[in-house]
Amino acid sequence: MTQASAPAPLPDPATPAAVGAPRPEPEPTRVGILWQALARVPPERLAFTFVVTLAASMLLPYLGAVGLYDPWETHYAEVSREMVARDDYVHPHWKEHYFFSKPVLLFWLSAVGFKLLDVVTGQISGPGNFPALTELAARLPVALIALLCVFCLYRMVNRFFGRAAAVLSSVVLCTMPFFIMVGRQHITDMPFVGLMTAGLCLMVESLFGTEEEASSPLTKFFLVCLALVTVPQYLQICRGTQLLSGVAPVMRYVVFAGSLVVLGAVGMWLMKSARDSRAHFFYLLCGLATLAKGLPGILLPGLICLAYTVCSWEWWRLRRIRAVTGSIVLLLVAAPWFVVMSLFTGRDDEQKTFFQRFWIHDHLNRLGGGVHGERGTFEYYIKQLGFGCMPWSGLLPFAWLKMAVPEREATRDETQRAVRLFVALWALTCFALFSISTTKFHHYILPMVPPLSICAGVFLAELWEKRESPPLLVVLGMAIASVVIAQDLWRNPHMIVDLFTYHYVSYKPDYYMPTDWPYGLAFGVVGLAAAGVMVAGALVSNVEKVREHLNAPVPGVLEPVRWVLRELVEAVMWLVELPTALVVKPAARAGGRIFVTGAALCGLAMGYFLTDVYFLKLAPHWSQRYLFNTYYSMKQGDEPIIAYLMNWRGESFYSKGLDAQINDGNQLKARVKQPGREFILVETTRYKGLENTLGADFKGKINIVDRSNSKWYLVLVDE
Repeated sequence: MTQASAPAPLPDPATPAAVGAPRPEPEPTRVGILWQALARVPPERLAFTFVVTLAASMLLPYLGAVGLYDPWETHYAEVSREMVARDDYVHPHWKEHYFFSKPVLLFWLSAVGFKLLDVVTGQISGPGNFPALTELAARLPVALIALLCVFCLYRMVNRFFGRAAAVLSSVVLCTMPFFIMVGRQHITDMPFVGLMTAGLCLMVESLFGTEEEASSPLTKFFLVCLALVTVPQYLQICRGTQLLSGVAPVMRYVVFAGSLVVLGAVGMWLMKSARDSRAHFFYLLCGLATLAKGLPGILLPGLICLAYTVCSWEWWRLRRIRAVTGSIVLLLVAAPWFVVMSLFTGRDDEQKTFFQRFWIHDHLNRLGGGVHGERGTFEYYIKQLGFGCMPWSGLLPFAWLKMAVPEREATRDETQRAVRLFVALWALTCFALFSISTTKFHHYILPMVPPLSICAGVFLAELWEKRESPPLLVVLGMAIASVVIAQDLWRNPHMIVDLFTYHYVSYKPDYYMPTDWPYGLAFGVVGLAAAGVMVAGALVSNVEKVREHLNAPVPGVLEPVRWVLRELVEAVMWLVELPTALVVKPAARAGGRIFVTGAALCGLAMGYFLTDVYFLKLAPHWSQRYLFNTYYSMKQGDEPIIAYLMNWRGESFYSKGLDAQINDGNQLKARVKQPGREFILVETTRYKGLENTLGADFKGKINIVDRSNSKWYLVLVDE
């Protein structure tokens, strides 16, 4: 008889759970909770949120923290300020004359913010320094248009190429210096390019979408937007135009009411007759782009659509352009102001009417005869794109070629094939048109940047999905291009600020580029990093082939060279694979994803450097805001400020048109001999000439009271 075994002791409640018993779930960390919440968000919404957040982080920070850059931002801001001060929102005005060089949209956008500030503070049209939000009021509408551009581009690319391509296209666009810096500037180019690009993206959806999408009726949202962009301008035209100068105020509002009746009737007719809101939004946005820049706002999109139709011979797609109803929308938005101004008899500072100045001088002469700016042949814009698209510059030619001539497997979807051709022709048409133009400014090529970003995003998405990098020869060309452009920016970091300011021929900023921060070094590092990740990604994808070649027999004299190359390759592979192994499963390692991730990180580094460092550090040397802060803090009573040999526009804006422009030495001496103190703005290189002009009579009475700016001094002549 066996002895019964003793029963197992019960687990002590004070000790950890018995072996084999389920362990309690650990409390999730905050990071874990956030990760679980993100995992529940639909991928589409997550991707869209990421793109909007990225674009906002590039375009919105510090808009109001720095002064307006001379000369374009301050020039156009003064026109907007005078609209508020003169209560005339129809006829742009600059100091003593009308201003006809640019259409009205930018001035209207910033005048809204200026008017609100004036109502609250009275410091826009009244005396004294500007309020703190002045620069934000000027720049914010431009940045919002850039955000609209990113949204429409993401939507279109997502529709035809997928979410990965849409995200990567947006990342490329939002990290290009061209797009970032112009999108933060109070100049006419982003309203033109952003609105036109948004319209073209919607037109692509209309042209290549399904029949059901194209035959959908107009939405009420479209009519609301049409009213928002027409009713306010009709009101200002009726109340402010000088064509009705002899009409009683009551009758002006009767005319306005009549225009509303006509607009309402047209809207009801469009609701019944028109189809496809996307096509009609194209015309609405192109109408606004025309109000921003002139005829290119509609002619350039028209040329792009025509180029596609001719190259594809798909004339049947013209039915989807909705030319009849769309043209009516375009005319409702853009025509009234241009008609009023073309009939206006006022003259600008060169005694030209609006018709002579805007239509003849600034359209025909810029295209054929040359006005301001620079000249050059087709390679002019290749250089500007190289600087303005860093660190993506080396990638773009190959990405465009892949878009225009895709591989056979990428053209099985006929719709996608058609969209590829459209985007490639979009970029090519922009390049051809602005290269043909005699007048050339750096930023004229900006309309080509969005389609190039689409080409790059689609190309990168293919690499990501296939987990492979381009051929070694192609990568080598990209890397060389990145290194060449980076070393140019290293030596000439002002080339980025040249993309959005007027520094041509006689205004090269070499001598007033501040040296208190290594700008060139930053550009060089980003460029070299971009070249490095391209080579690393290609090396990972082709490492077996490379090793095979390096292990092949060679003549004895070349053995040391082979050994060095083999060890170098192995070292690079170790550097690449070590961090990759920490975050990516071995089965998922691929050179294509390293290539895409590294390039995106370089782009983000460039973007945030421009936003958080370059834009802020350069502003005190490209803006007179800080000098005028000193002037207003020191002035007593109505002491004047003199702009001596100055034509930078900022002196007029920040003085609210009260600056005394003096370009003659004798006139300057006569002015400062008057009783009291005088403040003088002068370029740093002309200060010695100022002292010599005033002579011994003023020795010891001339003091530089603000020398914080590398370009200008604020001088006090104190008797």
